[in-house]
Parts: sequence; structure tokens; C-alpha cells
Amino acid sequence: MGVYLGVPHDTCAYIGILFFDEAARGGGLGRELVRGLAEALAEAGMTELRLGVSLRNWPALRFWTSLGFNTVTKVNAPGAYRPEARSLIELSAPIHIIKRKE
Repeated sequence: MGVYLGVPHDTCAYIGILFFDEAARGGGLGRELVRGLAEALAEAGMTELRLGVSLRNWPALRFWTSLGFNTVTKVNAPGAYRPEARSLIELSAPIHIIKRKE
């Protein structure tokens, strides 16, 4: 996991990367990690968390939206459609939503 503080503004943090081995997925570790991060960021005065995810990555999109990342802040899409083209969507969530347990 890589996290940048103060991006794109002073009270926002940005998850630049989060990867789990396929064998470690689905057990709740990612959810626990992100919620723990949100708690630490809240204590540090952060109010928002953002990240980018590929529009083709359905498992990741479901994961992030289930944690409250439901606001689209940016879409990076190629100008012309090509089957190999990749699009990235930036999602945002208020930290107080993320740290809430289900």
C-alpha cells in the first residue's frame, strides 16, 4: 500500500497503490487495512481519502464502493476507443464514512 498525504489538498490523502496476492483476497484484510488507515488519517486531521481504479477492474470497483468510495472526482479516458485502451476513475470518500464498521 502506498499513501500520499495532502494530495490533492491539505486535508486529503490519496491511496496510490494497494495490492494483495490473489490467495489473500476475500478474507477481509483489505477492508480492515483501509478502515485502520482511515482511523489514523482522521486522527491526523484528514477529512477525505481518494484513489484511482481501472474501470475494467470490477472486483476492485465493488470493493471500493462497498467502503463508501461513491463520489467520482475525475475520469481519465483515452480520446479514441481501442480494445486495449485503459480508463481510470478517481473515487473519493469522506474519512468518517470509511472508518465506520458495518
